[in-house]
Amino acid sequence: MNKKGEGSDIEEQGAWIWSIIELAIVAFALFGIVNRAMNGDVYDNDFLSKDLGLMIDVAQSSPGELNVDYAFNKERMINVDEKRSIIVKSGEKFDRIGIYYFSYNQDFAILNNEIRADKININLKNKEVKIS
Repeated sequence: MNKKGEGSDIEEQGAWIWSIIELAIVAFALFGIVNRAMNGDVYDNDFLSKDLGLMIDVAQSSPGELNVDYAFNKERMINVDEKRSIIVKSGEKFDRIGIYYFSYNQDFAILNNEIRADKININLKNKEVKIS
């Protein structure tokens, strides 16, 4: 016989079942987020945007001339915009994006249009950083 205020065995089982279902939903959602974050394109684009942005920082700090060839494992779209950011896109629709904001030195001109290639060249000459 149950005392007043105690739950029955059926209520306790229902609470356990709901807890297990909620835990499964959270685990599934976390697995999906981690899987998307570790997807090659998303991770690569994030890394490449940071790496290329740091190369632009180095080029602006370099006292002499600089010439760097950078090859990718597949075609990517690269854009350095006037907001001092480098954007790397890939995927069939170029919908996987990595963005990095670099420091901008006003003494330097950064020349770039949107580039769609599997390799790029970063060239510093006469205070002009050219990305082609």
